[in-house]
Amino acid sequence: MASLFDASRVTERARVAREIEQACRDSGFFYVTGHGVSGEVLARLERESHRFFALPRAAKEAIAMSMGGVAWRGWFPLGGS
Repeated sequence: MASLFDASRVTERARVAREIEQACRDSGFFYVTGHGVSGEVLARLERESHRFFALPRAAKEAIAMSMGGVAWRGWFPLGGS
């Protein structure tokens, strides 16, 4: 996958976009590195993600994508996208 790239160069941006698309199609995810987000922030994000997904289904349904409007954010149940 792409490492460092110059986002101002259109051809390079298109190449990276294709690589991201392919990673999503092949494995369903990709890692972003070199972004400058601290390990502490990433660890907190992981902790909060675990806390959220451990909530009862009813709590997650209260913020379902179907209620997100134009913001296009919220929770999808498994298989619900």
